[in-house]
Amino acid sequence: MDQFMTEANGYDDRNSLLEEWVVRKEEEIKKRLVIPPKHLRKPDYEIYQRIDKQVKQARENLVTKFLDSDKHGNSQAEKPYKDITSEELGRITESLCVRLNLFEGTYPAFLPQAVKAVMEHPNLRSSDYD
Repeated sequence: MDQFMTEANGYDDRNSLLEEWVVRKEEEIKKRLVIPPKHLRKPDYEIYQRIDKQVKQARENLVTKFLDSDKHGNSQAEKPYKDITSEELGRITESLCVRLNLFEGTYPAFLPQAVKAVMEHPNLRSSDYD
């Protein structure tokens, strides 16, 4: 295996690809005409956190709507996101996974957000996450 990896990695010189990208990026930055003022220079993760904070609550509310009945099919009252159990998250996960192929790759806009909310839940089992 080591010999194979040595031979395979010889065809893909990642260092030179990275160096070329850095040079291109530097040239792109030098060519910029308008540079944002200091107070607007923020890293992507900080901008994402601001945007995601507004969407997170809606995502969590969406997942609570998936639990309209218990495991026996009886109607149940809506419960808060933080109170959803591992078993309920497992049912939600199975329901989502079974139905994903119905969309043939063209998912409604809410679905990725719902999946993200399920995957972020602290009570989600590893097997359901996978």
